[in-house]
Amino acid sequence: MISARLDALLVTALIAFILEAFHRPLFGRPRIKPPRPPHPVLALALLFGAMTMQFIGAAEYAPLGAGSPWALPMVIVGGIILTLFTLKTDIHVPSSRRHFIGTMIAAALLFFGGLRIPFLAIPGIGLQTLGASTGFFLTLLFVFLFVSMIEICASVPVLASLTAVAVGAMVFVPAGANQTFPGQVLCGSLIGAVLGRLLATLATGRERHTDKTEVLMLGYFGAAAALATFIKSFATAGFILPLGVATVTFITLAILSFERTTILRANPRA
Repeated sequence: MISARLDALLVTALIAFILEAFHRPLFGRPRIKPPRPPHPVLALALLFGAMTMQFIGAAEYAPLGAGSPWALPMVIVGGIILTLFTLKTDIHVPSSRRHFIGTMIAAALLFFGGLRIPFLAIPGIGLQTLGASTGFFLTLLFVFLFVSMIEICASVPVLASLTAVAVGAMVFVPAGANQTFPGQVLCGSLIGAVLGRLLATLATGRERHTDKTEVLMLGYFGAAAALATFIKSFATAGFILPLGVATVTFITLAILSFERTTILRANPRA
């Protein structure tokens, strides 16, 4: 059987490699002072990779479950909206309100595309099916927390990308092998985008800072992949893994900040 996850990985990796290798002629030289030319390589690779797989269609990967026919298109539309909202941050100045609004709109599109939290397993009560309004609220909360965790991970270089790869790898383990078409595409695209950029960086010898748009899109696609996996009752890894990484990152940063403050107090000239 042709693997949608592997095809998505290869297609997205190729797009990311080309965009990263030629990012200077395509987007311009990176600058420190605004207005800065954005370099949304990972964001564009994820979007174009998903568009390519959507064009190919789930029917090519039978007997793979097609899932919701609107799932992947809604992920793509939400990703375009989120990218447009956050590009202004990379060009001019950050805006938490703009990031929040873009994330909420994208999360709402995921819900209407069928990528949602359909149930909760409550200890002592059992499995509870959620109503539309409750599921909508929890889905938006889940996406917001997921994206926020990836943002926290981004405070340490490369950690956000590694976390996204770990989330995408869910579909390559036996428990995730029966994932639907949208789930396999999202997971494969996450790994492919990061891998393609890494290979281009090694090939060109030019390393650059990850843009805010790229970080948010990694979080958004990761949240969508986790929600797609939620439908297959394997969502715990999709949430616990980045939560654990974010927690470790936060603790590490707190310790480093405390040590830095202690050193400065002991020796103000340090």
